[in-house]
Amino acid sequence: QGACSYRAVDDKIVAFRELRLDADDCQAIASVTLGPKHMTPVDQVERMLRRHGINATVTKSALTYR
Repeated sequence: QGACSYRAVDDKIVAFRELRLDADDCQAIASVTLGPKHMTPVDQVERMLRRHGINATVTKSALTYR
């Protein structure tokens, strides 16, 4: 297990670990699924990821929150 860092968010302390997204041994993000109410177009998310060297599949969920 790696060491955690901590930050304050509102009235909570949140633990997090920093991960490199440009590691050579494996792709850090393989796919992204946007929620059904997410407003950012799929192609914009794909372009943002590619700009950072991440070639992930981006889809929009067809499920509802009910």
